[in-house]
Amino acid sequence: MDQSIVKEKSNLRKELKGLKAQSSSVDLSLFFNFYPQLTNSYIGLYKPMSDEMTFKDLSDLSYKAWPQIQRTSQNLKDNFKSKVMTFVESESFKVSALGFLEPELLKSREIEKKNMKVVFVPGLAFDYKGARLGRGQGYYDRYLSGYTGVKVGVCHHTKFLNRPIPMDSGHDVYMDLILTDKHLYKAKSA
Repeated sequence: MDQSIVKEKSNLRKELKGLKAQSSSVDLSLFFNFYPQLTNSYIGLYKPMSDEMTFKDLSDLSYKAWPQIQRTSQNLKDNFKSKVMTFVESESFKVSALGFLEPELLKSREIEKKNMKVVFVPGLAFDYKGARLGRGQGYYDRYLSGYTGVKVGVCHHTKFLNRPIPMDSGHDVYMDLILTDKHLYKAKSA
């Protein structure tokens, strides 16, 4: 990854840390009013960390899937590449090493990527092109690489930026739509 992009993103994360959101939830009906055919499909959601948007009501969704980070190798020297994210169906959760709720591995069933019709992706910020500023670990970018379903970024409206977020073309993945607490935006293709 280009080190100048890494530095720009790090600086932007520090800048955004001071921005506190007033409301903390998004209404998924803003999305499903436009895509009603997807309500009976596997939907990739997330359990929010303290600075991420929550979802108002999930009761109408039949098939919910949650991110699960798994180690693919016991090689501890390459910690970054030895972990991958998948989506699983589960009703039982535990606090992960990274501090967010994730499904309990033994009580969950992996959903194949091709069966995931839409994935809601948390972000520290998004821009009008669909660029995402995440936490810098690359889990969502690796999962969404080659993904053909709908990618929806989720953030507070104050973190939907009208300036570009730096992106690494070989690594970072653009969102198709951005859902905020106020609106659903169609991202302008990069």
